[in-house]
Amino acid sequence: MPALRIRTCLPREGLMSFSENLCLVAANLWGVEYRDLMGRNRFHANVVPRQAVMHALRELKMWSFPQIARVWNMDHTTVIHGVKKSQQMAQQNEDYAQKFFHLMQEGERLNDQTFQTLQSHAIRNIHSLSVRLYTQEVCALAGFGPAKLRRRIAEGAFPPPVERGNQLLFDRDEVLRALNIGTKVEAPVEEVAQW
Repeated sequence: MPALRIRTCLPREGLMSFSENLCLVAANLWGVEYRDLMGRNRFHANVVPRQAVMHALRELKMWSFPQIARVWNMDHTTVIHGVKKSQQMAQQNEDYAQKFFHLMQEGERLNDQTFQTLQSHAIRNIHSLSVRLYTQEVCALAGFGPAKLRRRIAEGAFPPPVERGNQLLFDRDEVLRALNIGTKVEAPVEEVAQW
């Protein structure tokens, strides 16, 4: 029997573009080609910024090691080593620490832009007749992952979901109220064009 696939449309696209943009920033900071940074070669000039991006993704997005490994199609143990190496370099090498600081600043800016894009896209794609939201849609609106969503539900700061099969469904209006977005949801772009 094949494994169940979890519905992921909004977050995955946004996360991948974020990691690619962060790699572009790192390539510019360290003066290497983007394609070399994304490649699998082990030249020191390419490995150092690659490890910095791994470290930044871990800090900014709280991605797991396997999630970061998927960006480069590598083993998660390589990412564990890369993050540790980057942490050591940031403490020992001032030039590296300064570049990593700039990478983190730019990453925070990109993170904010990605969140705003995902949130507006998610709000726009919620049909006005829809009363239930999937977990991934709620995470895209809220700007945090499923783990934080579970914590917020346990704390009582977020409305509890309804279980239907293996899916968790949330009441749309309760979610929008909890996020202080309001209950007015824009109609999809296609419908607006027809008016």
